[in-house]
Amino acid sequence: MATSQLIKVSFNPDISPKAEWVNEFIQSISKMDIEQLERLLDDDHVYNDQSKWDFLAHVRDVFGYNKQDGASELLMRMEKCQVCKYGCPVHFFYSNEIKRWMAFRLDFKGEQLTDIVICNMPTGL
Repeated sequence: MATSQLIKVSFNPDISPKAEWVNEFIQSISKMDIEQLERLLDDDHVYNDQSKWDFLAHVRDVFGYNKQDGASELLMRMEKCQVCKYGCPVHFFYSNEIKRWMAFRLDFKGEQLTDIVICNMPTGL
């Protein structure tokens, strides 16, 4: 006789699609999960003035450097841009030693992602 199992699904109606997307983005970078990041990004969109695939290749390279250094995940904290968009918040991802890091400015128009910009000069270095 087969038994059935109930699966509890939680849904928080207070979380916006934008907040949900940002959470998934943070998780994919923190876990250095390029496949999850690939699923989040639209194929025809331009990110950091690059195609999706060129953008992913750059991120994959940085993941590889962190993994070579022994990192299994990246930490994240909020910092600010010091140059092109001075004072704008950026998501700063780093390993324990801050030897290798990445920082991203996420641009939205309302709930719609318009760009992911790589920040080369965040605070906190």
